[in-house]
Amino acid sequence: MKPPQFLALKQTFLSAIALASVTLTSALADKAPNLTAAQLKQGIEARHPADFYKLAAQLFETDATKEEAVFWFYVGQLRYRYYLAANPDLSRDGDPAVFASLSEVIGRPINEYAGGKPELWLAAIDKALEWDASHDNTFTPKTKAPEQYREIRDGLVSMRAQLAGMKDKLPEMRKENGLK
Repeated sequence: MKPPQFLALKQTFLSAIALASVTLTSALADKAPNLTAAQLKQGIEARHPADFYKLAAQLFETDATKEEAVFWFYVGQLRYRYYLAANPDLSRDGDPAVFASLSEVIGRPINEYAGGKPELWLAAIDKALEWDASHDNTFTPKTKAPEQYREIRDGLVSMRAQLAGMKDKLPEMRKENGLK
């Protein structure tokens, strides 16, 4: 039997997730209303970074495109992190809050999936880094804040190296955390 405090905390957490989902749905609808994955991909270099998350979420819903979803999620993460770093004066309750919510609501299940396939995870990160380097970012030009751009990319490269170093331990870590 769970203690009452745990149940109250769980209910608060679930309420917060529900609120975040409603907020995200609204924010994503404002950014790219009712666009299909194919439509989102068209000219994505010029789209708001939230659209990359929306694309990843749509692709993740289908087993056939889960691997592609991991790739687009990491491109979106690169682009969103850079957008935030290049625009430090954004209202905290705007894009920074949306980014945090998207990372939790969309990113967590994608990362949990990718963690079960370490080679896919590493390849998706490599492909995201390559795609980002070879495609313009007209929403937040790479020349706007080149130092922050390098730092964001270096952060993902470091994370990738850390994952590569522990990929043999991931199955046991997942098991300890209740994941398959």
